Amino acid sequence: MLDSELVMIHVDSGQFSSLKDTGLRVWELLDETGDLGRICETLCAEYDVEPEECRLAVEKFADQLVDGGFAEYA
Repeated sequence: MLDSELVMIHVDSGQFSSLKDTGLRVWELLDETGDLGRICETLCAEYDVEPEECRLAVEKFADQLVDGGFAEYA
């Protein structure tokens, strides 16, 4: 982690991505729990966001992490 930014490098492809702010917070919550519903509950409590909007954004973010090879669904 660099100055509140997480830089991730996919070893096989060389692709990299960086996370900060809300993306970094979602990553931290994904590390704590793989339950997207619980992640949204936490985010809704921490940020001014509607539950449905949060759910859609978190699902999209998780899909992008999986597509990029940085995470996988269990």
